Formats: sequence, structure tokens, C-alpha cells
Amino acid sequence: MLNNLKKLSVFFAALGIIFVALYAYASCNRLVVVYPKDGATIKANSTFFIGNTNPNATMSVNGEAVKVYSNGAFVRVFSLKKGKNEITLVSQFNDDVKIKKMSLYVPYAPATTPASSQVLVPYNASIVVTEEEAPLRKTPYGDRLTPIKEGMICQSVGIINNHYKVKYGDGFAYILKNFAKPADEMVLDKQVADKISFHEDKKYIYAVVSLAQPVLADIDAKNNILNVKLNNTSFNFKDTQKKTSDMSIFSFNDDSFSISVSAKNLNGYDYYYEGKKFVLKIRKPFSNYVEGKVIVIDPGHGGKECGSIGPTEVPEKDINLKISKYLQDELTKAGAHVYMTRESDVYVDLYDRVEFAQKKHADILISIHNNALPDGQNPYITHGTSTYYFQPQAKILAQSVQKNLIKVNGFNDLGVKYGSLVLTRPTNPVSILVEVGFMINPFEYEALLKPENQFKYAVGIKNGIVEYFKNFS
Repeated sequence: MLNNLKKLSVFFAALGIIFVALYAYASCNRLVVVYPKDGATIKANSTFFIGNTNPNATMSVNGEAVKVYSNGAFVRVFSLKKGKNEITLVSQFNDDVKIKKMSLYVPYAPATTPASSQVLVPYNASIVVTEEEAPLRKTPYGDRLTPIKEGMICQSVGIINNHYKVKYGDGFAYILKNFAKPADEMVLDKQVADKISFHEDKKYIYAVVSLAQPVLADIDAKNNILNVKLNNTSFNFKDTQKKTSDMSIFSFNDDSFSISVSAKNLNGYDYYYEGKKFVLKIRKPFSNYVEGKVIVIDPGHGGKECGSIGPTEVPEKDINLKISKYLQDELTKAGAHVYMTRESDVYVDLYDRVEFAQKKHADILISIHNNALPDGQNPYITHGTSTYYFQPQAKILAQSVQKNLIKVNGFNDLGVKYGSLVLTRPTNPVSILVEVGFMINPFEYEALLKPENQFKYAVGIKNGIVEYFKNFS
């Protein structure tokens, strides 16, 4: 009995300390500026002050009134002039006045100087790719083309901006010098592929083309068709198997061949070389239900990467993880096999996240994020939900998730967007990235913090995934 009384007294003492601390926190004033940092250089004509103070305080920036929200958050857009800007933030609660003075600098436009022209240095030689999945680009730092594989041989015509300029189809493309080296063999002027064969396993069909030399590939995906071009290669398939139950050769001609799948949309593909054999790996059409599907959820950021920070100093990484865990539970209940790229506050490299999904043989990969804005934009105007895709085959999934998420969160519909991101670029699995809401919009931020809303958003995303599979045929 005495022990129980002691335990109760300790409990109530602790409760009292917590109550006093909460009362002190609510009754005292504070002024925290999350963004921007004092002394920052702002390369825009405006910025936004994001932070928190006592919920009952009155606040101003350079004498202009600032709205304080029920959780103490404030978000104020502020115009800037060129040069040094002196800013004074004042928060007053009863007789407790907090003042924060800041300086921000907006650079003057640099004097215009003639752009230095980049000169192509001739370099006519065969080169071999030394990096798996190295980027191939239309211009040295431009849009990406079909990723290239280690061991591919191509013809360089010159070097510019630390890139090899190589022959690619009827034109040219660019490979960073770090990803290639001089080759021991010459590039063939022309090779002819006269045979294609197929084999399959439970999930994939493999189309195999024998070549004399592994060369750059250009793979274009549209709806249910893959069109394949290989550098310096013509196709004349004779006396060969032309189809399987789920796939057939749609056409072939002198410089390309096309393969169609029996579904209305592709749902994952890749290619690689086995020695000199070009292998096109195509996922068989999905069944119309989520049960048994392998789904990888990627909670964005983590560890040393906080993502964007909300006005009351909650990092995006925490909210991403909470929504992702609810989504994991909901998809597991629906019968899917679900894996997470992280299940706690740890740092995971972006490319390791993609590799994790591929090692799990994921059917889809969905990355969960929340948004922010750069200086010069207004979070009261630009805010809402958006979903990103890069590969055409992922657009249908992005549309389904976006539609169902908007139904439950009520945020502005910013739409489905095309974006070249590490987590959207994979061709296998089908990959999208969701921006649930805006961390720097005070209304959406407050909603994102509530567990009941986090659960609701997860249900909306789950419904979009279920609908995607249901409509797949």
C-alpha cells in the first residue's frame, strides 16, 4: 500500500511539472524565425518569413502586421530591394516583447559580359562506358535519354564541357567523361541482327537479340509498345519466334523493332547486355487487384536530410514517415507485400532507395513528400497537392493517386506533373512521387501535423493504388 502511495505521489509530481512547463510555455512569449536565416543572400525580389511565436501574441515585420495562427505559426511574404535589407520582427504578448533584427542581401544584377562559347575539341575514337546506368543526355547538361550500361561501345567525335560528344542514332548525345574511357576495339560501321528469341519466368518476358557488339540503345515507351533502336544496327528477323502469350513483335525495319504487350499499358521494363546479347526485360501485365503486389514506399528525406521545415519547426521528414507508415498498414491490410526504404529517422541515399525497390522486385515504387517554394513565390497563392511521374507508363498511376488524394485532403489540385527525379526515373518498377501538401502554407501545414489527417491522406493514396490495379487490363 505504501509503495503504491509513493508511486502515485511520484506520478502526480511529474504531472505537475509537465503542467507547469506547459503553462509557462503558453504564458511566455517567444519569437523563432525558421526561415530565412539572418545574413542570407536572397536571389529574388521577395522572400517569406516563417516561424512561430506565442499564439496570442501580436506581431509585425517592419511595422506591418503579421497574422499569428492558433498553433503560434506565422508565414509572411515580404518584398525586398536590391542590396542590403534591414528587417525588424516584433512579437508582443502582454508586457513581454520579443524583437529580432535581421539583415538580408539581394545581389545587384551582374554586369553583362559576352558569354564564353564552349569549343568542341575533336576526339574521334571509340569509347566504352564504365558506369552502369550512366546518364546519356541531349546536351551536356540537358534532358536525359535512355540510360546507358557498362560495357557499351560508342563513337566519340569530340569533347566539350567535360563530356564526350558521341554518335547517337542520326544525331549526337553526350556522356560525362568520368563514365567512359577509350575502348580497345573499333565501333562497327554496321551490324545486322537477324534473330530474336524469347523466354520467360513468373514475372517477366525476356526478348534476346544477338549482336556483334554491345552498342547504345534508344528505347521509346508509349502505351503498350516499346520501340527499340540500337546504334549502327539494322534488324531483319527471319525464321524466329514472333510472340508469346503476353507479348508480340509489333514490327521491325531497317533501324528499329517494336514490341507490344497484351495490356493497354506497360508496367515495367529494363534492358541489359549479357556479353554481346541485348536483353529486353518486360514485366508481364498486372492482374486487376492489389493482393499479392509488391509495393515499396519511400518516406522522403530522413536523418541528416530534414526536407522543408514548417513554421513550428517540425521537419518534413517526420510527416513523410508518419503518412508512409499509415500507408504501409493500409496496403498490408489490402493484401499487398509492402516494404519501406526507411522505417525510422535515418539517412538513405536516393539511388539506394531505387536499388532497394528493384531488389525487392517491386511492382510499384511510391515516394512520399511534402512541398515548399523558393524565394520569390507566395505560399498563400501556390500550394496544394501534386504527383510526379517521368516514365510514360507511370502517368496512369500518378493520375489515379492524385485524384483519390485530392478527394480526401481538400487541398488545391496542382495536378499530375512530369518531373525528372531520381525516384521517378526508373523504368522498373512503375515509379511516382507524391507531394501531399505544403509545409510553408500555414493551413496545409496545420492539417499535415494531425494524425487523423495523416491517416486520411494515406487512405487516399491507397485508394489510388487500388484503383490503378483495378483498371489495369
